[in-house]
Amino acid sequence: MAQTSECDISHHQNTNINWQQVFQSGQRFAFIRASLVGTETKKPSPDRNFEKHWAAARTVNGLLLGTYHYFLPVPDIREQIEFFVSMVGNRKVDLPMALDFENSLGVDKETTSRAIADGLQLLEDKIGYRPIIYTGSSWWNSHTVASPRWSQHDLWIANYGNPAPVLPRDWINWRFWQWTEKGSVAGMPGLVDVDWFNGDETQLKLYAASHTTSKPPSPQPDSGYRVEVLSTVNIRKGPGTNFDIVGSLKTGSQSAVLDVAGNDIWAQIGTNRWAAYVTGGQQLCVFKAGTPAQIIVAVTRMNVRFGPSVSTADVGDLLKDTVLNVSDLSGTDVWIKIGDERWAAFAKDSMRFMKWLA
Repeated sequence: MAQTSECDISHHQNTNINWQQVFQSGQRFAFIRASLVGTETKKPSPDRNFEKHWAAARTVNGLLLGTYHYFLPVPDIREQIEFFVSMVGNRKVDLPMALDFENSLGVDKETTSRAIADGLQLLEDKIGYRPIIYTGSSWWNSHTVASPRWSQHDLWIANYGNPAPVLPRDWINWRFWQWTEKGSVAGMPGLVDVDWFNGDETQLKLYAASHTTSKPPSPQPDSGYRVEVLSTVNIRKGPGTNFDIVGSLKTGSQSAVLDVAGNDIWAQIGTNRWAAYVTGGQQLCVFKAGTPAQIIVAVTRMNVRFGPSVSTADVGDLLKDTVLNVSDLSGTDVWIKIGDERWAAFAKDSMRFMKWLA
């Protein structure tokens, strides 16, 4: 596969870098460290050269920029993530932000794994997409607990001296490969880390565009019906698991309901009175957002059921254009819209992720 070259830098590189020459030498992107946690202080601090490196590199047209934070599993995970985000501020970041995992401070792998998971989730909640994981295979395999969740993040692997990178046990592919820590790049004094992107320059640009267009959480309307999250659930670009993940809703959070979609949806309209919103591949009602939330019958006539299923007793009829208040939702495929291209599962198969707030 074609590969595209880049370098990553921190305060170890001085600020006397000719970024135009770096670009002309074939480097098409750079990761610049924004912040770190001190091994002694256990507190976050800025990379002392971040602002100068970023300002100088940004003057080069066509050079894509990413940024990362050196993470440690200290007690206050939130503090370091918020510090990282505040360091980046409103700068335009072309590539997904990354967390650097290579030091466990001697704590056990279970504690380290929980800290990593918390850090990744907190950052994802802040930026609206899943951050990149930077690590080395030996360290990762020795200091973390195996989990399928890790591979949901793109891998930036540090592995030297091999024709292809040796991957940690949780991944089958890599996105970025730091193949040397002793590289030489025109325009950069001294030795520097050099990386490959797993694709050509066109693919790199498409990858960058797919992340810079990821949307942060949408502002919520002041009025309208709301749900409360019972179990952390992914936010997707559309109403289905086939759509890309763009964020998550955490347990206990609330969100306004802007629309409803799915393949099996029932709306409770009274005690032991349920109306099919979508059933058998047919949509029978439309959703009307507001307070209270309502549905409007869209077919000539439909049954009212004792429970949320066609197998329950018929207890009445509804005529077209009847407007009904909704007090709950049920079904095996129920999705709610919470923003532009932002949908979350209310219920899926046998799992219910949210409750309808009265």
